[in-house]
Parts: sequence; C-alpha cells; structure tokens
Amino acid sequence: MQLCTISGNIGSDAVTRQTQKGDKVTAFNVGVQQGWGDNKSTNWYRCNVWGDRGEKIAQYLLKGVKVFVTGELSIGSYEGKTQFEVRVNEVEWERRQADGSQGAPARRAERQDDLEEDQVPFGLGDPAYEHRVS
Repeated sequence: MQLCTISGNIGSDAVTRQTQKGDKVTAFNVGVQQGWGDNKSTNWYRCNVWGDRGEKIAQYLLKGVKVFVTGELSIGSYEGKTQFEVRVNEVEWERRQADGSQGAPARRAERQDDLEEDQVPFGLGDPAYEHRVS
C-alpha cells in the first residue's frame, strides 16, 4: 500500500454516487501544480471517499477549494496517460468566506470504521466532535 498526502485545488464540485451494490462513493479531482514558469504543469488526482462520510462532506468540496488529502495511492494508465487515484482516508479543506475568498482550514474528516451508525464520523458544527491532529 502506498500512502500519499497531496495539497491542491478541487477541479469541479464533488459528486456522490451509489454503486450497484448500494455503497456510496463521493468523487472529486484535485489538481496539484508543480514547476514554475514555462515548466509549470498540473498533476490531477482522482479522489474517492467511500461511505456516508463522503456524502456528508461533499457540500464542502467545491470547485476551487484548497484541500489536503491523505489516502492510499494507486497509479494506472489510460490511453497512454498516467492516472493517479487516491482512496481517501482523511481530507481537510479551507472554508470559503462570504466574499468567496478562502479562509482558515475547516475541520478534518477522518476514516473511522468502528463508529456506530448513529455517531457522527467527524465534527462538523458541534465543537465537541472536533478532532484535531497535533
């Protein structure tokens, strides 16, 4: 397993879909710029958040928002182009201000497989549920 952490901007709003087996998956693309001047390029990572937590955070994963993503990296190829895909374990995003500008980082959503169905997997809204990694 290859774990990676990427920091970049979301290319389009996150979309939540349901598989034929009934599993929910939220997908979004993250563009990571590298280089400078004429050598500047962007690598795109397809990110997937599985389960209810992906559906709950999709409303915050909008085009242009800066995100920090940690997850399992897989690298493939499609029509001769390298494809990067991340199965997301953690995601943190920057809040949008009323004027549309970026603000301070929002709370982190982490993978927690041992939660009961009625528990909130991350702290959106109630500071008592907030989890910070130091």
